[in-house]
Amino acid sequence: MITILGDVFSMKNSKIIYTNRKTGKPFVGKNKVVQEKMDNVIRQLLSKENIDSWKSMTKGKMHPYRIAFRIFRGTERKWDYVNVVQGILDAMVACAYIPDDSYEYVIPEFYSTQLDRINPRTEITVL
Repeated sequence: MITILGDVFSMKNSKIIYTNRKTGKPFVGKNKVVQEKMDNVIRQLLSKENIDSWKSMTKGKMHPYRIAFRIFRGTERKWDYVNVVQGILDAMVACAYIPDDSYEYVIPEFYSTQLDRINPRTEITVL
């Protein structure tokens, strides 16, 4: 199992329109807070312990991986499973855990969420 510490985040409502300084053309990017959270998830995924755990969970398995997410939230704010897990899947692609987060490589599954104000986290398991 891989554990990502901290509250997971939604990337859906986190876009900002920036302007390219050289060309003056607008482009859409992540806001600074979401980018910092994404960087934190990537750092955690790149730990030796998590890389070893991923290799162990996927050894001998073929794509698409059935990946289960158990989310422990730090608050009772409403949220959406798909939007929250999208950031984690994007980080998994960035860390080369999976080539892409499309249906060819991932079938996401969700356990019921729980409230844990002291230790919010997401537990990831390959079924």
